[in-house]
Amino acid sequence: MRRIFIKTMTAAAVISSLCACSREGFRLFRGDYSFKTSGTISVVRDEAFQNDTSFVLVTVPGDDELQTEIRTDTVITVHDDTLTFAINVEAGQMNIAELDRENGEVMVTMNVTGGGVAAFRAFAEGRILTLTPYRRHMKLVSGTQSIIGHTGISSSGNVSGDFEISGSAERYEDIVLFSLEYGGDFILDDILYHIVDSDILCRARKNE
Repeated sequence: MRRIFIKTMTAAAVISSLCACSREGFRLFRGDYSFKTSGTISVVRDEAFQNDTSFVLVTVPGDDELQTEIRTDTVITVHDDTLTFAINVEAGQMNIAELDRENGEVMVTMNVTGGGVAAFRAFAEGRILTLTPYRRHMKLVSGTQSIIGHTGISSSGNVSGDFEISGSAERYEDIVLFSLEYGGDFILDDILYHIVDSDILCRARKNE
């Protein structure tokens, strides 16, 4: 009986410790912040084929003599272009509010200056905030900004798409630094591209 009682108390202590950690995490993050988001994403062009038909003169045996005929050959070229886009720099106000104190769940609301509002859920544990993946429609580049790292390619209009955003954040004194990952597809010049990598940072500083 004594041994069972000790195990039960140990399990209870672990659960209590986890709950306390979640509550402490929430207290570290809650509040109002000013934020700025910037970075780049890398995309790969969906496999596309270009058919080039060439005409070749060949000599083949005939009934009585050699004959010349025209044969067509099709050359298939595979395009695998990788492009890097800068996302639109966003700034505005952020609020982190409690949803469920016991498991450390919070709601993060981002009010973009001159734009819309984005909201997502996250879980706080200690000094780490883990985002629940969410979808958002947003621009990659605008105006006459060029696509980075690909000579001869530029965009004269807006490039936008629906992207899945995930990632995590860490608290440093009055700063919360978000490291974000973007995923999804979009179409540029009638060509489908897939996001393969991203380097996005969001810096949120707590308002005084």
